Amino acid sequence: MRIGPVGFTARSGKEAVKMSKVGTSVSHNYSEGIKVAEATVIAIFMAHTGSSKEEIRSRIAYGYYELDFALDEMSDTSEFDETCQGTVPQSIEAFLESTSFEEAIRNAVSIGGDTLAAITGSIADPYYAVPTNLEEKALMYLDLLLRSICDEWQ
Repeated sequence: MRIGPVGFTARSGKEAVKMSKVGTSVSHNYSEGIKVAEATVIAIFMAHTGSSKEEIRSRIAYGYYELDFALDEMSDTSEFDETCQGTVPQSIEAFLESTSFEEAIRNAVSIGGDTLAAITGSIADPYYAVPTNLEEKALMYLDLLLRSICDEWQ
């Protein structure tokens, strides 16, 4: 989602947390909103800087959410929960239970759809990298302005 780039640009975990608060408080200026943004940014930052999945899981469990559920327990009965605490922990778990970028996205879609997939993809991208064929296909859907922004970011 929009907080994703913070995990790529922060130079430390402390800076990532500070930047996430600044960016999030504009629209989610309440404790749970800030908490999920921090958890997301920390997961992205850790994936980007080479942390293992176990390190990411431990950090999220220590500071943010117990990830004490499995996706296969959710898929059959899951209904979309648009709340912060109903999307971010599930998105992180979708990444943690994956073995590739595409599987991470599939995991997220299977339990909640595009919002979860956007968050999961932000974590899976620096960990696995988006496969070239998927990136090329996705870029074809962008208009010229969005494509130029994406090119500049990269």
